[in-house]
Amino acid sequence: MRADDGTTIHDHFSKKPAWSNVSTIVAFQFGWFKGLNTSIRVPTLLNDMLYADAFRRYNMRMLAIMKPSELEVCERILQAEKLTDMCACVPGNRNEWAHRHMAHRHLARLADGSANLLFAHADMWLNLRGWDTLLQQYGNNTMMTPLDGLSSNRGVVGTSRSACLLPEILYDEPTWGWPAASRELCVPAIARIAAPACCFGWVDVVYLPRHTQPYFRAAMRHFWGVELEVSIPTVINWIATNGIAKHHRVRCTGSSNQVIEYSRIVSHLCAHKISLETVSAHAGSWLKNKRSTLSPFRHRSVSSSSPCKVTEEPGRRFPGRRAYLRAHASSAQPPVCWLAIGGVWLPDAKDDVTNCSTTGCCNLRYYTIGDARKACEASPWCAAVQRDNGITCSGTVRRHQLRLERAPLPRWRFHTDNEFADGQLGAFLMYRNVTPEECEERAKRHNARVENVNANTIDGGVRHKVLSTSC
Repeated sequence: MRADDGTTIHDHFSKKPAWSNVSTIVAFQFGWFKGLNTSIRVPTLLNDMLYADAFRRYNMRMLAIMKPSELEVCERILQAEKLTDMCACVPGNRNEWAHRHMAHRHLARLADGSANLLFAHADMWLNLRGWDTLLQQYGNNTMMTPLDGLSSNRGVVGTSRSACLLPEILYDEPTWGWPAASRELCVPAIARIAAPACCFGWVDVVYLPRHTQPYFRAAMRHFWGVELEVSIPTVINWIATNGIAKHHRVRCTGSSNQVIEYSRIVSHLCAHKISLETVSAHAGSWLKNKRSTLSPFRHRSVSSSSPCKVTEEPGRRFPGRRAYLRAHASSAQPPVCWLAIGGVWLPDAKDDVTNCSTTGCCNLRYYTIGDARKACEASPWCAAVQRDNGITCSGTVRRHQLRLERAPLPRWRFHTDNEFADGQLGAFLMYRNVTPEECEERAKRHNARVENVNANTIDGGVRHKVLSTSC
């Protein structure tokens, strides 16, 4: 496969003798909104952030992906700075929003197997000394993406986590942060490559060993219209489930939108985001004869020949709780069907103990399932009973764990957090005006989802490790 909007890595290898034995290509993608001149930031990375020195030490080279209209200027800048052996300018897609919606296409085009490929947004800091250590230990057979994604810009841990979801439970996931259409587009795409799950997560930095790249490239053809934060994790997970390479996560720091002070993050393996304009503005004082001693980036990337320390942690998984499903046809008139499903959560903000008084919450809560069912059957607005950790009601020490749920019900989902005690969480769904036969049929349909989760786990991904470095 060859795109019509740029060259491959092999093209640069054939033109640059200094690249012939390069082990890793670092491809930085620069954003290209209208009027933004990104080519002038290439020297910021190479000189001011000392990437060029690190590339020489660690046998890496850089590709700068930018909008085609800036290609000529970028090449002239590299020649003037005498950096043509360290970096090459690569044209990206001509779409004005390509830096966001076409990144997976750019990555697939560059993934031609000529070298290991480390792909990142230009405003993502990479500690190349840390990466060199990491790649020496894991680089031959391990793909890497950020753990969970970067922390949210509000500082709330876990709001942008990454996960893989089986198609049957794709819509149960409340933290799907990408355009909703990406779910509809992902499902037929994974069917075409026989992938087990749709995945989502941040991909501000991605590492692909050279032997995985033909598979990544071939599979990505089916994901052209899928959001990059869905297409890239999904294809990487597919490669891992086929045993072609492992997929580990790396621990980065930062947030999706907030700018971080660069002097605070240079010890981290990766961080987002850095203001290249700020780095460039302060670079003058570093470059006056003493760059190696004044630059805040100096000691983290190139000054020491000793390897960094790699920390390895077991990856977190999101297994479906051991679920149960029972059908119970009530004797009420008209007939009522009850389905009991364990490990299920029915969100209802009206009964959040932080948003209502204890008295108001207790009006909808019961201590026994029998009382809760009777109350629900007698209330036209009721559609289900949710079991959770409960609250204390009526001046007793007993926690009322059963609350009534109003219709229409939200689409239920399996809860993956640990805030509920084992065996506590569950839902009792009620269907009115159904026969015992119809009740059993509904039970069979729900049971398909329950058994799917039990057999395959909610995460849908392969077991992984979390890697970080200390330099």
